[in-house]
Amino acid sequence: MLASLLITLREGIEAALIVGIIITYLSKINKSAYIKEVVLGIVIAVFASAGTAWLFEKIMGGFSGHSENIFEGVIMLLAVSVLTYMIIWMHHQAKNIAGNLKEQINAYISHRQIYGLAFLGFISVYREGVETVLFFAALRAADAASWIGGILGLLIAVILAILFFKTTRHFSLKRFFQVTGLFIILIAAGLFSHGIHELQEARIIPTVKEHLFDINPTITYGKTEKMGSLLSRPDWQKKIPGENQEEVFAFIQSLTRNDTYQSKKYKPYQPLIQEGWVEVKTPFRLAFHENGTVGSFLKALFGYNANPSLIELLAYLFYYFAIYVLVRLSRHRLDQ
Repeated sequence: MLASLLITLREGIEAALIVGIIITYLSKINKSAYIKEVVLGIVIAVFASAGTAWLFEKIMGGFSGHSENIFEGVIMLLAVSVLTYMIIWMHHQAKNIAGNLKEQINAYISHRQIYGLAFLGFISVYREGVETVLFFAALRAADAASWIGGILGLLIAVILAILFFKTTRHFSLKRFFQVTGLFIILIAAGLFSHGIHELQEARIIPTVKEHLFDINPTITYGKTEKMGSLLSRPDWQKKIPGENQEEVFAFIQSLTRNDTYQSKKYKPYQPLIQEGWVEVKTPFRLAFHENGTVGSFLKALFGYNANPSLIELLAYLFYYFAIYVLVRLSRHRLDQ
C-alpha cells in the first residue's frame, strides 16, 4: 500500500505542478480566457486514464499459469523502465519545467493554436495517468491493497498542490522529488527483481540456483479441532484449499502423525490457516517471514525476498549500479 501511495503522490504532484504552472502563467499574462481549453484537456485526460486502467484490468484478467507469469514479469520490467526514466527526467529537467512550459504556451497563443493548450493540459495529466496505471498493474501482484494507497496518494497530492499554489509558505519541491526519488529507486529495484522472478517462474529466464539463501524463520504449525472433524469425513481431500494439493496433503498427514509441523514455508499453508484448520504456534516469528506482517510490508514496498535465486539477487544489485551510472551521466550532461 505504501509503495502505491508514494508513486501516486509523486505522479499527482508532477501533474498538479505542470497544470498549476500553465494556469498560473495564463492568468499572469491576462489570457485567463484560455484556461477553459486547458481544463477541457485535463477532463479528457482523466477519462482516458480511467479507460486505460479498465483496459489493463481486462487484459490482466485474461491470463493464467505461465502466460500470467510472463505478462506480470514484462509489466514489472516495463514499469521499472518508466520509473527509472521518470527519476532521471525529473533530475535533469526539474529546473527547466516552468521555462519550457511558458515557451510552449507563448508559441500556441502567438500562432492562435488554442487547441494546442487543450492538448498541453491533456498530455500533462494523461502521461502521469498512464504511468500510474502501469505501476498499479505491476504492484498489484505484490500488494493487494495498492488501490487504497493509490487513492490516499492522490488525495495528499491534491492537498499539497493547493498549498503550494495558494499559500506563501511553499514547501521545497526539490527536496520533495529528492526524497521520493530515493524511495522510488528502492521500489523499482524490488520490482525489477520481482519481474525477473516471474519470468523465471515462466521458464523464460534460467534459475541457475533456486535459493541462494533462506533467512525466513522456521514456523511451528499445529492442527485444530476443526481439522480433526474435517479428517473424519471421507471426502476431506476435496475440501482442502490451495494450489499445490500434493504438498498440502503431505503437510496435513505430517500434522496428524506428530500434532505439530515445522517449516520455513507459509504461503502454501495460508488457506488452511484462514479456514481455521491449522494454527500458527510461533506468531511473533511469523511476522518476520516474507509472507508475514512485517515481511509482507517490506516485500510490497521494497521487493524484500528472504530466499531469492542467484539471478534475482544479481538483478536487484545490478539495478542500483545501473541507476547510479544513469544519474552520474545525467549530472555530467548538466555540468557541460
